[in-house]
Amino acid sequence: MGEARYTTLIRQGYLEFPSRLRRGRVYRLDSSGNLSCRDPGQSTSSTTLCIQSTEPVPRADVLALRYLMVTADEPGLLATANPVRFSLRAITIAIYRDARERYGGLGAFLYTLGVLGLFLAALAVEGASAVGLLSACPVVGLILCVLAAPVAVLGFVLVLAGLADLWMLVVGGICRLWGSDAAPLPEGVGPLEDG
Repeated sequence: MGEARYTTLIRQGYLEFPSRLRRGRVYRLDSSGNLSCRDPGQSTSSTTLCIQSTEPVPRADVLALRYLMVTADEPGLLATANPVRFSLRAITIAIYRDARERYGGLGAFLYTLGVLGLFLAALAVEGASAVGLLSACPVVGLILCVLAAPVAVLGFVLVLAGLADLWMLVVGGICRLWGSDAAPLPEGVGPLEDG
C-alpha cells in the first residue's frame, strides 16, 4: 500500500480505486476495513462487499488484505466477497448460512426462525407498550420501551426490508404481465458480475 496511501487512508478515512475489470466501477476501502463498490452513474456506494475471516486478524492486516484484493486480484475478490444488499431475503439467507456452519441444517433453520421471531416480537412488544402500557402504567411501559428498543429497531428494519422485497415482487409481476423479461432494479442496485 505504501506509506503515502496509508497516510491518506487514515487522514481522509477512505481510499478509492478504479476497477480494472469493469469500466467506471470504483471500489472504496475505508479506514475500518469495509469495502464497497460504486458502479457508473451512482453517486454513492450501494453495495458492500463482505469478506469474513475465520480467525481474528489485526485491522492493519485486514486493510492490507482488502487493498491487495482490489488492486492485484479483482477476479479473486469478486469470487470471494459476498455482496450485501438491503432485503429481508438477503438478511435471512445470511443468518441461515452463518448458523448452518455451526449448528447444521435443522439447527440453522430453528436459529434463523428464532432470531427473526425475536426481532419481530420485540417490535410488537415495543408497539404494545407504547400504545397500551404508557397510558395505563407509564413506568412499566417506559421500562419495556427502553428494554425492547434496540431489538425493536432491528425488527423495524426487517419489516422495511420485507416491504422492499414485496415491492420488488409486485414490480416483477407487473413487468412479467407486460412482457418484460426482468423486473427493473432500483437505482443504485445492479449485478456485480464482470461486464
